[in-house]
Amino acid sequence: MRYIILILFILSSVPLSVMSKEISKIIAKVNNQVITSQDLEDYCRVLAYRNNEHPENIDLNDSNFRKTSLNRLVEDRLILGEAKKEEIKVPKSVIDENFKKMVNAYKTNEDFEKSLLAKGLNITLLKERIKEQYLMRQAINQNIRAFITISPQEISSYYQNNNQEFVTPEGYVFYIAKSDNSAYLEEILQAVNSKGLNFALAEYASDLMQLESTKDKLKPELAECLEGLSEGQCKVTKIEKNFYIICLEEQITARFLTLNEAKEIINSYLGEVKFKQEFQKWIGKLKEKSVIEEYYE
Repeated sequence: MRYIILILFILSSVPLSVMSKEISKIIAKVNNQVITSQDLEDYCRVLAYRNNEHPENIDLNDSNFRKTSLNRLVEDRLILGEAKKEEIKVPKSVIDENFKKMVNAYKTNEDFEKSLLAKGLNITLLKERIKEQYLMRQAINQNIRAFITISPQEISSYYQNNNQEFVTPEGYVFYIAKSDNSAYLEEILQAVNSKGLNFALAEYASDLMQLESTKDKLKPELAECLEGLSEGQCKVTKIEKNFYIICLEEQITARFLTLNEAKEIINSYLGEVKFKQEFQKWIGKLKEKSVIEEYYE
């Protein structure tokens, strides 16, 4: 009886998080490293946290999500192994700065801590992931990105074969003012009609705000209003619960970009295409020379 009490006392002294890690199963091995079910659980939680824009689309228990996450975790371990071989160091300032950005994305520290708790995460785990991300990024830069170049001939050839892709969208440069008093906006409109837009802009400078936007990014009601105006014209309209005066300064028509204007876009695109190709080759070589075993069900 004395021994049973002692065992129960010892178990009660061990944090649940430690106990869970001890009883977690080994689900994979990468060279001489093991990956446990707890490692995968932590990894999935961090992935879900980082994809917080669409949290409703992530089910931590989804078998496909977990299998994909395990594959990524295996690849991460391989890349981290290369970073270790190359003796890449992580400046403390990098971890601190990235962590601070995450905290600042929330209104208060309390909101940040609540979000971690809701995802089953903690600050230590998050900082460790920041460190790993930096190591992997540096290893990838040194082994892949440093060797990717795009020649002027490749850019020119892509432009000639795909120049229909490089079209500037239609848009508007306009002035807008909002008020719950339509009579005041009508006063501005009368000033435009009698003395011109430039006079109204000077007279009501504190109210009229200049904006520039492509047509596709405007609210439909606002886009429809601008479509009905000629340059220099204004209109008072009601959108939802507010009154607006909208003055069209310039209509931006769609046009094809020249090669010189499009070359940075093309260079970036082709660079990413090459990067993805070279990354897959590099990961493939790392896997070929590694011992990888998976026991995931």
